[in-house]
Amino acid sequence: MKLLEAFKDFEVTVNTYSYSPKYRYVRVIRPKKYPLNIDVEKIEKYVKALQEKYPDKGYRYRIVTYKGKKYAVIRRGELSYKNPPIYIGLHDGKIYVPKSYYKREPKLVNYLIMVRLRDLEG
Repeated sequence: MKLLEAFKDFEVTVNTYSYSPKYRYVRVIRPKKYPLNIDVEKIEKYVKALQEKYPDKGYRYRIVTYKGKKYAVIRRGELSYKNPPIYIGLHDGKIYVPKSYYKREPKLVNYLIMVRLRDLEG
């Protein structure tokens, strides 16, 4: 598995439309504060809020060690390409995504990074 770093290895863009699909705008996502100032308690609190808000979705997190560095992995539901995991480095506060997920579902991964970043920055 290879991890891609958001905002460095790929640009996070989200398509928006006005007047249905007539006019397409590409929004480039730029974080206010990056890398994130994050710890395990903040991630635990965030996932607990997601579980209370969406009890049927099955949000969960876990702490994993990959190549000697610790990451918090946030994901929803079962393992599939429709539910990509988001890795947040506890050592540096940066956001990572597995390369295989980004190759198959780049729009979904970009949207999830935008939403997670919005919630964790605030």
